[in-house]
Amino acid sequence: MDPQMQAVDVFTPNTFPAHTYIPRDEDFEGQVGNGLRTTNIVVSISGPSKSGKSVLLQRVVGKDNLIRLFGPQIRSPEDLWDATFDWMGSPTSNVSQVTSGTARSTTGGGSVSFGLPSVVGMSGTSQLANSEATGSSQTSSHSRAGLAGVAREIANSDFVLFIDDFHYISRQEQSEVAKNLKAAAELGIKVCVASVPHRSDDVVRANSELRGRLQSIDMGYWNVNELSKIGAEGFKILNMQMPPSFIDRLAIEACGSPQLMQALCLQTCYRFDVYLKREAPIVFVPTDDDISKIQQTTSSLSDFSTLLENMHEGPKLRGQDRKQYEFNDGTEGDVYRAVLLAIAADPPIMSITYKQLMARVAATCLSEPPVGSSVSEACSQIDKIAGKSVETDTGVQGYKPVEWDNNGDVENLHIVEPYFLFYLRSSLKLRKLGRAQKLALENTDPKVERCSEHRTNLTT
Repeated sequence: MDPQMQAVDVFTPNTFPAHTYIPRDEDFEGQVGNGLRTTNIVVSISGPSKSGKSVLLQRVVGKDNLIRLFGPQIRSPEDLWDATFDWMGSPTSNVSQVTSGTARSTTGGGSVSFGLPSVVGMSGTSQLANSEATGSSQTSSHSRAGLAGVAREIANSDFVLFIDDFHYISRQEQSEVAKNLKAAAELGIKVCVASVPHRSDDVVRANSELRGRLQSIDMGYWNVNELSKIGAEGFKILNMQMPPSFIDRLAIEACGSPQLMQALCLQTCYRFDVYLKREAPIVFVPTDDDISKIQQTTSSLSDFSTLLENMHEGPKLRGQDRKQYEFNDGTEGDVYRAVLLAIAADPPIMSITYKQLMARVAATCLSEPPVGSSVSEACSQIDKIAGKSVETDTGVQGYKPVEWDNNGDVENLHIVEPYFLFYLRSSLKLRKLGRAQKLALENTDPKVERCSEHRTNLTT
């Protein structure tokens, strides 16, 4: 192994982990490979954001064979095939010219026939003295041929058409896109779609005829043991001997995301000034302060400060102010802070049932907690705020970090973006918002005794 191996080569949050790729406890590689080998099958991979879906597929089929498209860029079947042609580097249209003609010679007794663009064919004498020629030329333009054109290029090949974030295709268009994917599989095109767990059945719901022709692979969240292997393997390569308890702590905080685990491990290297592989093994004993600093630095890689401020404030109200509650972190706030504190509580959970959420809200409150209807409405508004945060001028949406699912019999709060939950737990933002809110209450409530010393402590 290269003695000059760099930490950024070992821990790679944003690229394929060549040195720290860890197979899951389940044989997902085998499941994906078998699905792609089977004719007339669409492979569907579900897993949370940044859980390694594309890394898994790249591992199985190879980076050069992966035609990766994204749900938000697909608004119609035509967009699907146009994006595929764009990946191939195919022009929007092709212009061809066909020329035909004859030439007759008065000497030599031979004749010549030719056609373009094929190679000229000749017979008779090569000298054409006193010859006459007639000809015609025809030009035609051919646009991209959609599914049929893509099939001609990649059917029965090693290329895999990968539609990431299928759930971000609008509900209206999912049905037509799903029909096209079914037809593509029938033509011999290897097709794979990916989505988040709670929207994993979107492709089947969009086209019920895919039942029996869809291989579903549920990756789920990475467990602590799987994530810990990333750290153990990488630190070993760099000759960094880290306590297993510390690596497990990072794995817990990674919120089920291998990408986050890679980022935490890389920031650990930076914390201890390890940029190159150590010449000899060295023992490190991280303190609680080290762990806190590593988490805070990693949280700065994804800034959700504005979104968190908006969620913490909630929608503007007219008239009566919201009811205030006392929390076990020494702050006061309304139902929106109660919900955010509940989401941020131990242990990190990516999908929280209504029952779990109410229990967590109650655990954060020193006084009587908010009622269920108030919590549900706050979650609904948080979902809307999250949706607005990813809207663009074109109407294309990226990852909505939080979704409140109240369409079924049971309400659930889904944290779609692991980095959001990590930011909520590891950055200082939620704590600062609580301090600022408490200070504001003290300055506006005449019943609260004002103490300049106490206010100073709150802002430090």
